[in-house]
Amino acid sequence: AGSVINAGDLLASLALKDPSKVKKILPFEGDFDIEKSDYEFGEKDAVFNILKGYTADPDATIAAAFQGTTDIESASNLAVEAIEEFVRVEAMFDGKLKDDVVRQMTKDNADTLDTVIAVNLAHQKL
Repeated sequence: AGSVINAGDLLASLALKDPSKVKKILPFEGDFDIEKSDYEFGEKDAVFNILKGYTADPDATIAAAFQGTTDIESASNLAVEAIEEFVRVEAMFDGKLKDDVVRQMTKDNADTLDTVIAVNLAHQKL
């Protein structure tokens, strides 16, 4: 089995014969030239993508989603599902340190770390 490490934990020490030959890695400070995708999806999907942590204009997206509903029941279901998703994510972090939550989620989802990443992304953006 493995162990969970915390930020700042010393993992190893290394004595070098000639430390001057070490190449330092610097943070990337440029821009990524990534073209926007023309992928289209429905308004309801767009609302839930925002709740998953993707960047978009929440006011415009929610307005478009509710304009796309044809009756009060559909609008009500959309609102309830969105609130339930928000509460599901935020309840995990309520009253707890983020590091403790992430550590526990990592242990619980060792085989599916994508879940841990997705929930963290959603929490950070919400």
